[in-house]
Amino acid sequence: MSKKQTKTDIKRLPTKHQLSKWERQKKMQRNIYIGGAVFVVIVLALVGSGYYFTQVAPFQQKVLKVNDTVIDMNYYLEFLGNSLQGMDTVQAPYAAEMVLGSIMQNELLIQRVPNMGITIEESEIDSELAKLNLPNDRVRRDTYKASLLGNRLLSEYIEPKVPTTAKQVWVQAMFVEFEDVANEVLGRLNNGESFIKLAKEYSVEESTKEKSGELGWLLEGLIGPTGQKFSNSLLGDIAFNTAPGTVSKPIYDSSVLKTGGYWLLEVTERDESQSSHIRGILLGTEKEAMDVRTKLQGGADFAEVAKEVSQNADSKDFGGDLGWMQKVQEFGDVVVIKAAFELPIGGLSDPIHDETVSTKGGYWLVKVLERNDNREVDKVTRDELLKKAFQDWLEEQRNTSAIELYLDEEQRTWAIDYVLARQGAK
Repeated sequence: MSKKQTKTDIKRLPTKHQLSKWERQKKMQRNIYIGGAVFVVIVLALVGSGYYFTQVAPFQQKVLKVNDTVIDMNYYLEFLGNSLQGMDTVQAPYAAEMVLGSIMQNELLIQRVPNMGITIEESEIDSELAKLNLPNDRVRRDTYKASLLGNRLLSEYIEPKVPTTAKQVWVQAMFVEFEDVANEVLGRLNNGESFIKLAKEYSVEESTKEKSGELGWLLEGLIGPTGQKFSNSLLGDIAFNTAPGTVSKPIYDSSVLKTGGYWLLEVTERDESQSSHIRGILLGTEKEAMDVRTKLQGGADFAEVAKEVSQNADSKDFGGDLGWMQKVQEFGDVVVIKAAFELPIGGLSDPIHDETVSTKGGYWLVKVLERNDNREVDKVTRDELLKKAFQDWLEEQRNTSAIELYLDEEQRTWAIDYVLARQGAK
């Protein structure tokens, strides 16, 4: 019996052409996979960067730097949010500005007060926040830490330096516009008329008129009950150089703000619609106005003189230019606008009194009723002194610190909108 033969399949080897084709197909697949992966990475990167630039970066940008401490937008937003709670949204721009000052002040207290040996335990802050039932976050911790440090600075460092007694004089004072009026009033005082009655009638300075000249006890070189800073006015020097029971001679003081002033007007153009282009110089007294008028009539340049001496802040830097005005338009006192339209083009007015403006300059008359070289400082005045001493300390810290402000108007507006939207107020 013959053996059965087994058939063997012979596998054909791929040709070079087929191998080359397969390699091209594999390479193409790899490129597709790689390209797809790269596309996904790019999409994710774009999405991620968009998220970063809209949801992360704005909150990490610098707002303020106080020495080595950087305040970012996130901190500012939290502080602003606390400040705007329950506030009218109209006040938001003012609050946004004040918040920067508050953060700066807090930082100065937190950084500088401990260097003076005045410290606060963290447990004190915890206790304060718990007592007020407030969240224990960084912004509130900093706020109450600064508050506690400030109070301790006042009680331990500033208050001991503020005197409890001082040289004082009991003063009556009035501030009048003209020297001849001052001399007239002085004569009436010397004839026995009431200082208080005449001060109420003649004084053109707000605090002395309101108090009918009665300023009470004032401290030498310090702040009196009227809030007057003697360094900015001659009042203190006059008071402490006048003998008790006498009235000072009239003394001119260019620094005191008073009611009323005098305009010198000139019309530069006029048109058929009853409009006039006007420029003006505002002076503190009629004498000053007359002196300036003489100077202008002598050929002085109106614009240059206005820049030099006018007390009207809105027009001073523009050479006294008050713009175009209608004949029916109200500009300060109606007498002023009437006078302007009675002037020929190029004509210069006489001094025109305007009671609606404020100017500086006038004459003090001061009566000293009593002097005490070691009188106790009353509580209201001492509180003012403590407040001033605290503000002086803060000013010194600001002047000796490296402070950088990064927040611009656009960022501040964005911050306000963000906070109001989060609070549901916008």
